[in-house]
Amino acid sequence: MNKQLIVRADTLFNGYEFKKNRSVIIENNRIVDVTGLKKYYNHRGFVTPAFIDPHSHIGMTRHGEPNEEREMNDKTNHFTPHANPINNIKFDDRAFFEAVTNGVLYSCALNGSGCLMGSRAMVIRNFAPDRRTAEFADDGYKIALGFNPKNHNSGLPGRPDIRSSLYLELQDRFNAVLAKNKQAEIKKELALIVLSQKKSGLSDREYELSENLVKLEYEAALTPTEKALNDLLSGRRRARVHVHMTDDVIFLIELARKYNLRVSAEHAGDISDPAIFSALRENNIPVVYGPIDALAYKTELKHKTPRNIAALVESGVFYGFMSDHPITQAANLRLALQHFLRFGKMDNAGALSIITQKNAQILGIDDQLGTIEPGKLASLVVWNGDPLHLSSWPTVVMGEGRVLTMA
Repeated sequence: MNKQLIVRADTLFNGYEFKKNRSVIIENNRIVDVTGLKKYYNHRGFVTPAFIDPHSHIGMTRHGEPNEEREMNDKTNHFTPHANPINNIKFDDRAFFEAVTNGVLYSCALNGSGCLMGSRAMVIRNFAPDRRTAEFADDGYKIALGFNPKNHNSGLPGRPDIRSSLYLELQDRFNAVLAKNKQAEIKKELALIVLSQKKSGLSDREYELSENLVKLEYEAALTPTEKALNDLLSGRRRARVHVHMTDDVIFLIELARKYNLRVSAEHAGDISDPAIFSALRENNIPVVYGPIDALAYKTELKHKTPRNIAALVESGVFYGFMSDHPITQAANLRLALQHFLRFGKMDNAGALSIITQKNAQILGIDDQLGTIEPGKLASLVVWNGDPLHLSSWPTVVMGEGRVLTMA
């Protein structure tokens, strides 16, 4: 029998609601039971799932690091959808320690928004010592609309510096990949037809080898960049789309409709009209909202205010909440929930669900994380009091069954 670890919750927030006097039973890295029976416990307090940050650049620009050492945006190529952002992360960044000790155990890392398509979106373990054990899940690709890709190194050869050219290039790339893939499919089907006509003159082994060669030629038709775009355009993968202003959100909706894309709208901080959020809801586009407590340092953020949360919540769109680290610190993810309590007029359970269950659902990892229930990974936080009180802090942080920190 595996050795059990038991966490006694005077109050348990399970990702949906509060329960009193529960014992969370853990074996290895999984929760095996949540019971009201009293058990001998290893740790005790107010218990929540680990927090999840769905949009972050953690480790790409470190504490005390000069700007020239930041690794968030490529200055030479703004179309690298298959780039792995983990290659840009320095795991000795103190931000990881601060995040973990404040209960934020997972982040979705993406390259910056200076590039049109800058990287994949990778969910990482903030408690990983290095890249070997950091990767948790792959969540598609990063696309950036609006001011950032327009402004980043504008004027350099091949870099659009107005929105119409930027969006035209994006669609031209999409169209070129669709056409090239269709041509490769037609060539493959014609080759298989010709091969089937010759089948009677071939041995089974010769036919199998010839068929495999036709398929290999088809697989080699697209470059790695084109394969990434084809995965997006085929619906196998989705895009995490940086967008702030209303007009860019409307373009995103039109783009998703035109190419039948699976996308999420990331940021959306400048939007104050519930109808725009409702349009996202009607087109099944979730919002990864935020950051909130950050300087509006560019014109496209001039309408940004925490009061816009009222429009977000009123619309009924499905949403999560990000830190956008280092724009706001990942460690402070829970503190910004005060704005959802105030302007979203929600209760404590609703606010905490945003950075646990909802963020897990948006990232497609809710089968593993985001709630405390049997079968889920044992990533949870024990607090000395209600985590939405300023006087509270984590006393025990547990990542996948392992105690990471104890106060």
